[in-house]
Amino acid sequence: MNQTKYVIARHFINERESLDEFSEQMKRILSGETQELLRMFDLKFGLKLTVDESKTKDLEEEILEERRKLPLGIWLLYDPIDRGPGTSFGQIIFNPTFSGSSHLITSADLDQFPLEEDPIGILNDHIERVGKEGSIYGPGSRDIPIRLGKYDRNSYLRKIHELFFSLAIGSEKLIVKEPGIDVKNVDLSYSEIGESTTGFYTFNTEHPEFIRLMNDVFKFANFRSFSREYYAAIRASQLGMISTGYVRFRENKFYGSISEEDELNSVERLIEQSSRELGRTNVRKVLHETLKLETNVDRIAKFYPRKDVEYVRSLMIRGLLSKN
Repeated sequence: MNQTKYVIARHFINERESLDEFSEQMKRILSGETQELLRMFDLKFGLKLTVDESKTKDLEEEILEERRKLPLGIWLLYDPIDRGPGTSFGQIIFNPTFSGSSHLITSADLDQFPLEEDPIGILNDHIERVGKEGSIYGPGSRDIPIRLGKYDRNSYLRKIHELFFSLAIGSEKLIVKEPGIDVKNVDLSYSEIGESTTGFYTFNTEHPEFIRLMNDVFKFANFRSFSREYYAAIRASQLGMISTGYVRFRENKFYGSISEEDELNSVERLIEQSSRELGRTNVRKVLHETLKLETNVDRIAKFYPRKDVEYVRSLMIRGLLSKN
């Protein structure tokens, strides 16, 4: 394979716990053992680090010390302002440094990125599959159950939200038919419907429609929230083939304290706002058609309470059809 393979981890620091997570993970990444594994698979490691400096004044020296530990020549992008996950996603996948060259670019959330030999080998297999199959996009499916919220109901409301996006793309494109690894403990809703946005994405800059995808992302979905990731997955599925596969994940962590009600309010805003933003793009029609189908509600209701599936759908439709 002649394509250069990049694995770029992204992380957000806004308080002590997220700094400690960063320090712990980078210690593993920079260890001789992990660096040797990355060299063995010819994987170039990079880092997109966002620090909300308005909230980390008392951690400034410690963050600076962690940055000093980074090796010279590493692909590094540092942002001192919280511009949102969608911005980080775009800064990695559609970065000008990759223009005009043939790359397989993987964005992986640092706190979910295992670094032992088996996970890195599986990760490399997935990246190379995207190149060999000539796909434009390859989401890495999660091999363990994942929480998307601190509280149970809030977590599965977000899962329902993601599953509607998977249905808009099509389960036949997303379901992993040959897992290759032990996945007995996966989330059944994702394994039967498919995952499109997991925090682990590989994009193929050599695909003939990649430039069009990049232009569309910045033309239609220049948003700071997760909407850009949702949009890129749906749009990529319209422009080219998707490669699927399971990769190893670690359970994501939730920092700080929040009440169940406050988290619910945040989840509801995310669902409606992201739908409003997607309603301004050229995937509005396919998403609206997906949400109108009762059979899609039936499919998701096999796994979650129907009233909650219908509630998420109502929030999405309201946002999607909003004139604002």
